[in-house]
Amino acid sequence: KNNYTLIALGKLGGNELNYSSDIDLILIFDKNIMIDNKKEYYELLTETVQLFIESSNTITENGYLYRVDFRLRPDGKSSPLCRTINDTLHYYETRGRDWERQMLIKASYVTGDKKLYKKFIDYLQPFIYPKSFSTSPVKQIKKLKSEIENKLSSDQNIKLVKGGIRDIEFSVQALQLLNGGAIPNIKTGNTLNAIRKLKLNNILSEKEADTFHSAYYLYRKIEHYQQLKNDRQTHEIPTDRSKLYSMSLYLGFRNSIEFETFLLRIRKNVRKVYDSIVNSKTGNADNISVIDEIIFNDKKNAQRNFEYLESGSGIIKQRQFDIGTTLAFSNIEKVLIKYLKISNNPDKLLNNFVKIIRQVKLPSIWFKELRNKKFAKALFKVCEFSDKIIELLLDNPNLTDIILSKKVLENISIRDLQLYKTQELLLIITIQFTIGKISHRKFSRLLSNHIKLKINEAAKKTSTKNIELNNFLIAAMGSFSINEMTLISDIDLIFITNLKNNKNITENYFQKFLTEINKQLKPFKCDCRLRPEGKSSQLVWNLDGYNNYLNTRAKFWELQSLCKISFISGNKRIFNKLIKTIEVKINDLDTKLIKKEMIAMRKKMYPVSYSRGKSLFNIKTSHGGLLDIDFIIQFFILSGKISYKNWRGKSLFKILDYLIKTKRNKNEFKMLRNNLHFLKNLSVANQIVFNSRAYTLPSKKEDEIHLSKFLKFTDVKSFNEELLRVTNSNKIIFNKIFNE
Repeated sequence: KNNYTLIALGKLGGNELNYSSDIDLILIFDKNIMIDNKKEYYELLTETVQLFIESSNTITENGYLYRVDFRLRPDGKSSPLCRTINDTLHYYETRGRDWERQMLIKASYVTGDKKLYKKFIDYLQPFIYPKSFSTSPVKQIKKLKSEIENKLSSDQNIKLVKGGIRDIEFSVQALQLLNGGAIPNIKTGNTLNAIRKLKLNNILSEKEADTFHSAYYLYRKIEHYQQLKNDRQTHEIPTDRSKLYSMSLYLGFRNSIEFETFLLRIRKNVRKVYDSIVNSKTGNADNISVIDEIIFNDKKNAQRNFEYLESGSGIIKQRQFDIGTTLAFSNIEKVLIKYLKISNNPDKLLNNFVKIIRQVKLPSIWFKELRNKKFAKALFKVCEFSDKIIELLLDNPNLTDIILSKKVLENISIRDLQLYKTQELLLIITIQFTIGKISHRKFSRLLSNHIKLKINEAAKKTSTKNIELNNFLIAAMGSFSINEMTLISDIDLIFITNLKNNKNITENYFQKFLTEINKQLKPFKCDCRLRPEGKSSQLVWNLDGYNNYLNTRAKFWELQSLCKISFISGNKRIFNKLIKTIEVKINDLDTKLIKKEMIAMRKKMYPVSYSRGKSLFNIKTSHGGLLDIDFIIQFFILSGKISYKNWRGKSLFKILDYLIKTKRNKNEFKMLRNNLHFLKNLSVANQIVFNSRAYTLPSKKEDEIHLSKFLKFTDVKSFNEELLRVTNSNKIIFNKIFNE
């Protein structure tokens, strides 16, 4: 047995038939099967429909039954006369249009399988009555009604004229569409019943409801009278005065003038209510058009984004989301709107959210997860403030699964670092910094330690008979070494061996090692330019050759860089011998020479000033920037004020903590520590918010505002004042130390 159901639309669906109404129907069935191995069930139903249309519509000597019409079916008159329920639902899911929402309000069961009808109509409820709209449906209804009116040649058509039947029906349907998702008991296909229910729910006032009810009752009597008199479908008020007089008497008026006067007043009243509905853009107060409520810079783009989120429609406006996905979005749309309203940059938040949803395979799962307040808050903050995270997701869509799993909200310990791939960890800690779960220090520490673990792990795996761990040293340099990496840090490495032979084998081994480890550490890259004589020299140095270089040819800036050396992998004895050589070299340095060299080097590193416009502030190299603090600490190490052996390769924060405890001018070191915290935090924020690959702060006013808000300053002025205070105090302390 196979099932079908015949569904009424239009006047029949609403139990509102005129004498000469069209009978609008659609037919759906469960599934297509073969019948007696001769004919498909679809063919049988199609032939039945054709015979039904022919027998109903054919004019005989006794007239005809009714004009039966199946043209409101999906894809209209050029499409099959019947479809499976799955095909029909798929059509509305993917290509259903606004006018079809209106049409389906009046859908009702005629005959066939009631369970199949219920399955069909229940499934379509989220499509017909969304819980919220980005753009109110009254706009589409108003446009459609305006197009109808523009085609009218006279004002005698009581159905289509201003203030006529369509004004009442369209008004009622607009209010049902707007409010039906939240107030189920206003769902009805009968106009008079709908007017009554809208009044009971205070959506129509009593006066408005009475206006619509009395006008609709009169208009339908006019239609019935005219169609019975003329035996044809007509909505025209007669222009012949005698016929008009006869109709006026039938309707209870004393003459045609009284009727025309009353009709004109009724039409004006109906039009007034219609205008108040379609021009207010409101139904339920929650459904005001969000595009107009939120301060978007590009409202058209925002509109396109909302259309995509609601239905998956793109440039060609074709629906791609199923009804389940549409319903899932409607359930969290108010949450999104709430964040957009309080956002300082709603355009960016919405754009980035849509970029993420376009990347994922199952948007409905994301929409459902966003009902979790903690998850929604985190994701929308990411969308508003982090271009870097969006780039990571676009480059590697598989990373979206990590967000969905909520691992990004879990604490990460040092011992867990080996469990993650570099891009996975990078995504997690970048999100956690963005939402305020971790500080810049933990961000840098987790990232640096993760990379050290990966390098050490790779070194153990790739050692060979000729190159064993006991034969070489891998040491870290720079911010990577002291666990203060940022998103744009290089992974500075040096390779040293105790082997005096097999130079080619050693070079080839470490070249392959670099190639392999760079694949694992993407988007970071290992850099070996801090080795003796830089990138033009051999990649791997023998320990004796390295020591000789330090004692005879090393430049002063190289000794500075060696303040940040630390052990990663290999033979610790090789490392200790190297440190001993460096320590001896540093102990021989003269304090005046140190100051002279460091001042000269610092001057070389100031950013270039441009004659036109204001120069951009570089967090690292500008006067009062990070390098001033870095140079102060390096001076204390190189001049012997603190031990090289104990403090090389240590975090700048740890060194400043030590200086605060042991030195007389502890207030200055406290200030440097606070300033370091401010600048490091600013540096990570600048990279994450703007996906910046430099230390330069943005110059555009809107970007300055955006960064200030992310850093929780009240305005740009207060941020700039704090930046000026930090840099000025750094300069003062720097000048004091280097000019003593």
